[in-house]
Amino acid sequence: ARRHPNLLMIDYCDLEAEGVARADLNTIHADALNWRLQGYDHNPWRGAHQFKRTIIDRPVDPCSGVVVRYRFTVGDGLPAACLEGLQVGVERPWLYQVQLNGQRVSVEDAPRWFDEDMRALPVGAHVRRGENVLALEARPTHVLCEIMPVYLIGDFGLTPAERGFIVDAPARLALGDWTAQGMPFYPDAVRYDFRFQLAQAGRLSLALPEWQGSVAVVRLDGQEVGTIRVPPFELALQGSVASGSHQLS
Repeated sequence: ARRHPNLLMIDYCDLEAEGVARADLNTIHADALNWRLQGYDHNPWRGAHQFKRTIIDRPVDPCSGVVVRYRFTVGDGLPAACLEGLQVGVERPWLYQVQLNGQRVSVEDAPRWFDEDMRALPVGAHVRRGENVLALEARPTHVLCEIMPVYLIGDFGLTPAERGFIVDAPARLALGDWTAQGMPFYPDAVRYDFRFQLAQAGRLSLALPEWQGSVAVVRLDGQEVGTIRVPPFELALQGSVASGSHQLS
């Protein structure tokens, strides 16, 4: 089972700034274009050093503005409860007016997510089945308005589409590759639980011959007994394990 919500990274967007409109840009290219349109040679946070407050205090045109639109598609199979619980992870959302499908999304009291500059905005009330459009609008622009990916957060599975993914019902996780089970962007932990019967007490070891993760935390009957992280991906359990029924996680 997933230990945390699933993610969809949305790293393509439409950009409107300074009379220029471009559709379907990767956020890296949209960000570079926006900085040029705002009068910069490049993103100052990636290609320069700030002396005292020279970048952050650089004057901003009060008539400047930028609108970034991100799109995602929700399938008919997503349960209503999952739809209502959806959130969107946005970097520095307080710099923008945030709308989903034309409805304003409040950024006040949104919980911190991932780092101190990101917030998880509840959007379930405004999500609809089919295409959804999340718009971030800054007027005037701000030197901290970098165009970055946004992240859909919640209990869902992702089905590959002709272009991108469809947000659909979560599937029961089986052994094997997570990316083929609706979780191509999931970055966190999964727990596998197994029950077994031991006819008589004895010493046991655990081997993960097809292990491809970073670290496996092993628990026996709810108690942590060790970790597996380096070849040959085996763990010898300390002491003798009693006979009877046990749960391995």
